[in-house]
Amino acid sequence: MENFLIIVFTIVLILMIAFPLYLLGRVWFAFSPFIINFFQREKSNWYNTWNNNRFFIVFSLAVISIIISAWLGSSILSGIHLAKVDFAAILFFLLSQAICTILLEMKMDHPFKPLSAFKEFQKNKYNERFIFKDKLTIDENLGIHTVDIKNEIIISKELIVAELSKQNAISTEVHNLVIENNKLLHESDFPFEIKKSSNLNIMDIMEEFTISYTSEKVLSDFLFFRRKTGKILFEKSARNGVSVQPIMDFFSKHTNLIENCKTDKIFTQTETVKIINAIVIAKDRKGILVNNPIDNKNLSKYLS
Repeated sequence: MENFLIIVFTIVLILMIAFPLYLLGRVWFAFSPFIINFFQREKSNWYNTWNNNRFFIVFSLAVISIIISAWLGSSILSGIHLAKVDFAAILFFLLSQAICTILLEMKMDHPFKPLSAFKEFQKNKYNERFIFKDKLTIDENLGIHTVDIKNEIIISKELIVAELSKQNAISTEVHNLVIENNKLLHESDFPFEIKKSSNLNIMDIMEEFTISYTSEKVLSDFLFFRRKTGKILFEKSARNGVSVQPIMDFFSKHTNLIENCKTDKIFTQTETVKIINAIVIAKDRKGILVNNPIDNKNLSKYLS
Protein backbone atom coordinates (compact mmCIF):
# COMPACT_ATOMS: atom_id res chain seq x y z
CA MET A 1 0.00 0.00 0.00
CA GLU A 2 2.81 2.37 0.85
CA ASN A 3 4.47 1.77 -2.55
CA PHE A 4 1.17 2.51 -4.33
CA LEU A 5 0.84 5.81 -2.48
CA ILE A 6 4.41 6.75 -3.38
CA ILE A 7 3.76 6.02 -7.09
CA VAL A 8 0.50 8.03 -7.13
CA PHE A 9 2.16 10.86 -5.21
CA THR A 10 5.06 10.96 -7.70
CA ILE A 11 2.79 10.92 -10.77
CA VAL A 12 0.57 13.72 -9.43
CA LEU A 13 3.64 15.77 -8.47
CA ILE A 14 5.15 15.35 -11.93
CA LEU A 15 1.87 16.33 -13.62
CA MET A 16 1.49 19.33 -11.28
CA ILE A 17 4.83 20.63 -12.52
CA ALA A 18 4.67 19.38 -16.15
CA PHE A 19 1.34 20.91 -17.23
CA PRO A 20 2.11 24.51 -16.14
CA LEU A 21 5.70 24.32 -17.41
CA TYR A 22 4.56 23.01 -20.81
CA LEU A 23 1.94 25.74 -21.19
CA LEU A 24 4.34 28.44 -20.04
CA GLY A 25 6.92 27.12 -22.51
CA ARG A 26 4.43 27.30 -25.39
CA VAL A 27 3.52 30.84 -24.41
CA TRP A 28 7.19 31.76 -24.11
CA PHE A 29 8.02 30.57 -27.64
CA ALA A 30 5.14 32.66 -28.97
CA PHE A 31 5.82 35.85 -27.01
CA SER A 32 9.55 35.90 -26.30
CA PRO A 33 10.31 37.75 -29.58
CA PHE A 34 7.88 40.47 -28.59
CA ILE A 35 9.42 40.70 -25.12
CA ILE A 36 12.99 40.75 -26.46
CA ASN A 37 12.20 43.29 -29.20
CA PHE A 38 9.79 45.34 -27.10
CA PHE A 39 9.58 49.10 -27.62
CA GLN A 40 7.13 51.46 -25.99
CA ARG A 41 5.67 52.69 -29.29
CA GLU A 42 4.95 49.19 -30.55
CA LYS A 43 2.53 48.43 -27.73
CA SER A 44 0.22 45.68 -29.07
CA ASN A 45 1.69 45.19 -32.58
CA TRP A 46 2.07 41.43 -32.53
CA TYR A 47 4.08 39.34 -34.91
CA ASN A 48 2.08 37.35 -37.49
CA THR A 49 -1.63 37.08 -36.54
CA TRP A 50 -1.25 37.61 -32.77
CA ASN A 51 -3.52 40.21 -31.24
CA ASN A 52 -4.71 41.36 -27.83
CA ASN A 53 -7.54 38.82 -27.47
CA ARG A 54 -5.33 35.94 -28.46
CA PHE A 55 -2.66 37.01 -25.98
CA PHE A 56 -5.09 37.26 -23.06
CA ILE A 57 -6.62 33.85 -23.87
CA VAL A 58 -3.35 31.89 -23.93
CA PHE A 59 -1.90 33.81 -20.99
CA SER A 60 -5.07 33.24 -18.95
CA LEU A 61 -5.00 29.50 -19.75
CA ALA A 62 -1.40 29.27 -18.55
CA VAL A 63 -2.30 31.12 -15.32
CA ILE A 64 -5.35 28.86 -14.77
CA SER A 65 -3.11 25.81 -15.21
CA ILE A 66 -0.73 27.16 -12.55
CA ILE A 67 -3.65 27.87 -10.16
CA ILE A 68 -5.09 24.37 -10.66
CA SER A 69 -1.70 22.82 -9.97
CA ALA A 70 -1.07 25.01 -6.94
CA TRP A 71 -4.53 24.64 -5.40
CA LEU A 72 -6.00 21.30 -6.49
CA GLY A 73 -2.66 19.56 -6.92
CA SER A 74 -1.48 20.57 -3.46
CA SER A 75 -4.78 19.34 -2.00
CA ILE A 76 -4.37 15.96 -3.74
CA LEU A 77 -0.77 15.59 -2.53
CA SER A 78 -1.80 16.42 1.04
CA GLY A 79 -4.51 13.72 0.92
CA ILE A 80 -2.03 11.14 -0.44
CA HIS A 81 0.41 12.07 2.30
CA LEU A 82 -2.35 11.22 4.80
CA ALA A 83 -2.99 7.95 2.94
CA LYS A 84 -6.23 9.26 1.46
CA VAL A 85 -6.31 8.98 -2.38
CA ASP A 86 -9.12 11.06 -3.90
CA PHE A 87 -9.46 9.59 -7.42
CA ALA A 88 -12.30 11.99 -8.29
CA ALA A 89 -10.04 14.96 -7.51
CA ILE A 90 -7.20 13.41 -9.54
CA LEU A 91 -9.56 12.85 -12.51
CA PHE A 92 -10.84 16.45 -12.26
CA PHE A 93 -7.23 17.68 -12.08
CA LEU A 94 -6.24 15.75 -15.22
CA LEU A 95 -9.38 16.81 -17.10
CA SER A 96 -9.01 20.52 -16.26
CA GLN A 97 -5.31 20.53 -17.22
CA ALA A 98 -6.11 18.70 -20.46
CA ILE A 99 -8.79 21.27 -21.34
CA CYS A 100 -6.36 24.15 -20.68
CA THR A 101 -3.72 22.46 -22.84
CA ILE A 102 -6.11 21.76 -25.75
CA LEU A 103 -7.54 25.30 -25.74
CA LEU A 104 -4.08 26.85 -25.66
CA GLU A 105 -2.78 24.62 -28.47
CA MET A 106 -5.71 25.64 -30.67
CA LYS A 107 -4.54 29.26 -30.41
CA MET A 108 -0.90 28.56 -31.30
CA ASP A 109 0.80 28.89 -34.73
CA HIS A 110 1.70 25.16 -34.71
CA PRO A 111 -1.27 23.54 -32.90
CA PHE A 112 -0.41 20.23 -31.22
CA LYS A 113 3.07 20.33 -32.81
CA PRO A 114 5.34 21.64 -30.07
CA LEU A 115 8.42 20.02 -31.61
CA SER A 116 7.83 21.79 -34.95
CA ALA A 117 7.36 25.06 -33.09
CA PHE A 118 10.63 24.53 -31.21
CA LYS A 119 12.55 23.70 -34.43
CA GLU A 120 11.16 26.79 -36.14
CA PHE A 121 12.03 28.85 -33.08
CA GLN A 122 15.63 27.57 -33.12
CA LYS A 123 16.01 27.87 -36.89
CA ASN A 124 15.00 31.52 -37.23
CA LYS A 125 16.57 34.03 -34.90
CA TYR A 126 14.67 36.89 -33.30
CA ASN A 127 16.21 39.65 -35.38
CA GLU A 128 15.42 37.76 -38.62
CA ARG A 129 11.88 36.59 -37.83
CA PHE A 130 10.32 39.37 -35.85
CA ILE A 131 10.31 42.83 -37.36
CA PHE A 132 7.94 45.26 -35.66
CA LYS A 133 6.92 48.38 -37.51
CA ASP A 134 5.01 51.42 -36.35
CA LYS A 135 1.84 52.37 -38.13
CA LEU A 136 2.69 55.29 -40.39
CA THR A 137 0.69 58.47 -40.36
CA ILE A 138 -0.90 59.88 -43.51
CA ASP A 139 1.82 62.54 -43.78
CA GLU A 140 4.57 59.93 -43.44
CA ASN A 141 2.91 57.75 -46.07
CA LEU A 142 2.62 60.71 -48.42
CA GLY A 143 6.26 61.59 -47.79
CA ILE A 144 7.45 58.09 -48.62
CA HIS A 145 5.29 57.84 -51.75
CA THR A 146 6.34 61.34 -52.84
CA VAL A 147 10.02 60.38 -52.64
CA ASP A 148 9.35 57.18 -54.61
CA ILE A 149 7.41 59.08 -57.27
CA LYS A 150 10.18 61.70 -57.53
CA ASN A 151 12.78 58.98 -58.00
CA GLU A 152 10.67 57.32 -60.70
CA ILE A 153 10.21 60.68 -62.45
CA ILE A 154 13.97 61.34 -62.35
CA ILE A 155 14.72 57.89 -63.78
CA SER A 156 12.06 58.35 -66.48
CA LYS A 157 13.46 61.77 -67.40
CA GLU A 158 16.97 60.34 -67.70
CA LEU A 159 15.70 57.55 -69.95
CA ILE A 160 13.75 60.03 -72.10
CA VAL A 161 16.77 62.36 -72.40
CA ALA A 162 19.00 59.43 -73.38
CA GLU A 163 16.47 58.27 -75.98
CA LEU A 164 16.07 61.81 -77.37
CA SER A 165 19.85 62.16 -77.61
CA LYS A 166 20.00 58.88 -79.50
CA GLN A 167 17.20 60.01 -81.84
CA ASN A 168 18.92 63.37 -82.39
CA ALA A 169 22.14 61.58 -83.29
CA ILE A 170 20.26 59.39 -85.78
CA SER A 171 18.44 62.42 -87.22
CA THR A 172 21.74 64.27 -87.63
CA GLU A 173 23.27 61.28 -89.38
CA VAL A 174 20.27 60.95 -91.72
CA HIS A 175 20.37 64.70 -92.42
CA ASN A 176 24.05 64.49 -93.33
CA LEU A 177 23.36 61.54 -95.63
CA VAL A 178 20.56 63.46 -97.35
CA ILE A 179 22.84 66.46 -97.85
CA GLU A 180 25.55 64.22 -99.24
CA ASN A 181 23.10 62.48 -101.59
CA ASN A 182 21.71 65.81 -102.79
CA LYS A 183 25.23 66.99 -103.38
CA LEU A 184 25.97 63.88 -105.41
CA LEU A 185 22.75 64.32 -107.37
CA HIS A 186 23.74 67.83 -108.37
CA GLU A 187 27.19 66.69 -109.47
CA SER A 188 27.46 65.39 -113.03
CA ASP A 189 29.85 63.31 -115.09
CA PHE A 190 29.02 65.42 -118.17
CA PRO A 191 29.96 68.98 -119.22
CA PHE A 192 26.42 69.69 -120.42
CA GLU A 193 23.05 69.93 -118.69
CA ILE A 194 20.48 67.14 -118.65
CA LYS A 195 16.96 68.51 -118.86
CA LYS A 196 14.74 67.74 -115.89
CA SER A 197 11.31 66.21 -116.32
CA SER A 198 8.88 64.94 -113.67
CA ASN A 199 7.25 62.34 -115.93
CA LEU A 200 10.20 60.55 -117.48
CA ASN A 201 9.51 56.93 -118.36
CA ILE A 202 12.56 54.88 -119.28
CA MET A 203 10.61 52.30 -121.27
CA ASP A 204 8.89 54.98 -123.35
CA ILE A 205 12.22 56.67 -124.09
CA MET A 206 13.78 53.36 -125.14
CA GLU A 207 10.92 52.67 -127.56
CA GLU A 208 10.90 56.23 -128.91
CA PHE A 209 14.62 56.28 -129.76
CA THR A 210 15.08 52.52 -130.46
CA ILE A 211 17.44 52.05 -127.53
CA SER A 212 18.37 48.47 -126.60
CA TYR A 213 16.76 47.01 -123.47
CA THR A 214 20.23 45.97 -122.33
CA SER A 215 20.99 49.68 -121.86
CA GLU A 216 18.11 50.30 -119.46
CA LYS A 217 20.30 50.79 -116.38
CA VAL A 218 22.89 52.88 -118.25
CA LEU A 219 20.11 55.11 -119.62
CA SER A 220 18.55 55.45 -116.16
CA ASP A 221 21.89 56.44 -114.60
CA PHE A 222 22.43 58.97 -117.38
CA LEU A 223 19.04 60.69 -117.08
CA PHE A 224 18.38 60.51 -113.33
CA PHE A 225 21.82 60.50 -111.71
CA ARG A 226 23.99 62.23 -114.38
CA ARG A 227 26.38 59.29 -114.22
CA LYS A 228 28.17 57.43 -116.96
CA THR A 229 28.07 53.71 -116.16
CA GLY A 230 28.44 52.47 -119.74
CA LYS A 231 27.40 53.26 -123.32
CA ILE A 232 23.80 53.61 -124.48
CA LEU A 233 23.12 51.25 -127.41
CA PHE A 234 20.97 52.62 -130.27
CA GLU A 235 19.69 49.80 -132.47
CA LYS A 236 18.05 51.56 -135.43
CA SER A 237 20.11 51.14 -138.60
CA ALA A 238 20.14 52.85 -142.01
CA ARG A 239 20.70 51.57 -145.54
CA ASN A 240 24.18 52.98 -145.71
CA GLY A 241 25.26 52.28 -142.09
CA VAL A 242 24.14 53.80 -138.81
CA SER A 243 20.96 55.83 -138.28
CA VAL A 244 22.13 58.96 -136.46
CA GLN A 245 18.70 60.62 -136.36
CA PRO A 246 17.50 58.90 -133.11
CA ILE A 247 20.82 59.71 -131.42
CA MET A 248 20.65 63.40 -132.34
CA ASP A 249 16.97 63.64 -131.41
CA PHE A 250 17.70 62.03 -128.02
CA PHE A 251 20.43 64.54 -127.11
CA SER A 252 18.37 67.41 -128.49
CA LYS A 253 15.30 66.49 -126.42
CA HIS A 254 16.91 65.47 -123.12
CA THR A 255 20.06 67.65 -122.99
CA ASN A 256 21.21 71.14 -123.99
CA LEU A 257 24.27 69.77 -125.81
CA ILE A 258 22.88 70.28 -129.33
CA GLU A 259 21.70 73.81 -128.47
CA ASN A 260 25.15 74.73 -127.17
CA CYS A 261 26.73 73.30 -130.27
CA LYS A 262 24.43 75.36 -132.54
CA THR A 263 25.47 78.60 -130.85
CA ASP A 264 29.10 77.48 -130.97
CA LYS A 265 29.74 79.38 -127.76
CA ILE A 266 30.45 76.47 -125.39
CA PHE A 267 31.18 73.43 -127.55
CA THR A 268 32.51 73.21 -131.08
CA GLN A 269 31.20 70.54 -133.44
CA THR A 270 34.35 68.49 -132.97
CA GLU A 271 33.98 68.61 -129.18
CA THR A 272 30.30 67.71 -129.47
CA VAL A 273 31.13 64.70 -131.65
CA LYS A 274 33.64 63.44 -129.06
CA ILE A 275 31.15 63.90 -126.20
CA ILE A 276 28.34 62.02 -127.96
CA ASN A 277 30.59 59.15 -129.12
CA ALA A 278 31.81 58.73 -125.53
CA ILE A 279 28.23 58.16 -124.40
CA VAL A 280 26.58 56.13 -127.18
CA ILE A 281 27.18 53.14 -129.39
CA ALA A 282 25.09 52.04 -132.40
CA LYS A 283 24.44 49.14 -134.76
CA ASP A 284 24.76 49.31 -138.53
CA ARG A 285 22.47 47.53 -140.98
CA LYS A 286 24.49 44.31 -140.63
CA GLY A 287 24.12 44.38 -136.81
CA ILE A 288 27.77 45.26 -136.25
CA LEU A 289 28.48 47.60 -133.32
CA VAL A 290 29.89 50.99 -134.28
CA ASN A 291 31.78 52.69 -131.43
CA ASN A 292 31.84 56.16 -133.03
CA PRO A 293 28.57 56.55 -134.91
CA ILE A 294 28.69 60.38 -134.99
CA ASP A 295 31.12 62.41 -137.12
CA ASN A 296 31.41 66.05 -138.16
CA LYS A 297 29.61 65.38 -141.43
CA ASN A 298 26.40 63.86 -140.07
CA LEU A 299 26.36 66.31 -137.12
CA SER A 300 26.60 69.29 -139.52
CA LYS A 301 23.83 67.83 -141.63
CA TYR A 302 21.59 67.48 -138.51
CA LEU A 303 22.34 71.03 -137.35
CA SER A 304 21.60 72.60 -140.73
